[in-house]
Amino acid sequence: IRNDSIEDFIAFVNKNNYSIKSEINPSNFETNSYLLKQQIKNTKSKFMFNFSKKDDDSKLTVIKYATFFGSIQILQYLKMNGVNLTSSLWPFAIHSQNADIVHLLEENHIIPAMTNNNRKSSNSYKGCYDESIKCHHNDFANYFLTNYMQKEDESSLDCLIQSLKNYNFSFIHGEIINESSFFY
Repeated sequence: IRNDSIEDFIAFVNKNNYSIKSEINPSNFETNSYLLKQQIKNTKSKFMFNFSKKDDDSKLTVIKYATFFGSIQILQYLKMNGVNLTSSLWPFAIHSQNADIVHLLEENHIIPAMTNNNRKSSNSYKGCYDESIKCHHNDFANYFLTNYMQKEDESSLDCLIQSLKNYNFSFIHGEIINESSFFY
């Protein structure tokens, strides 16, 4: 999956009768902090009662893993074989730094349902913007700012806060710094 080797992936799936809708098991060899957090959420959700019949978005699945690593060929294979694209893929798409995956989600009308400070963001693309700044994926942050963010004044203060909070100084402009910004 990490190398987007579609032939090897299909061979593995067929040879091992592996479900493409399955979860990724936690690994001691995983070093990426974002994936480690997802694995911890996944482990916790296994020990909690789940009364809902729908898929749990906290699970680290094959499609999320492929999205995270920017494996567009594998992602398209999974989609063609019945794995649903969901709003929970957006943060993984941002981490992938693969614009093709972002465009694939947009083309399929997958609206992000990202959270901001543990609550759903009123502008779902605002969560994508915040995640992009957090990851220092400034091209994506500019893309979300240009294409989905509406209020310039509101976003400039929020941009300053997110930039300072995540040490991403690329978005700090002199004209938005004033006496009240020293609080942040």
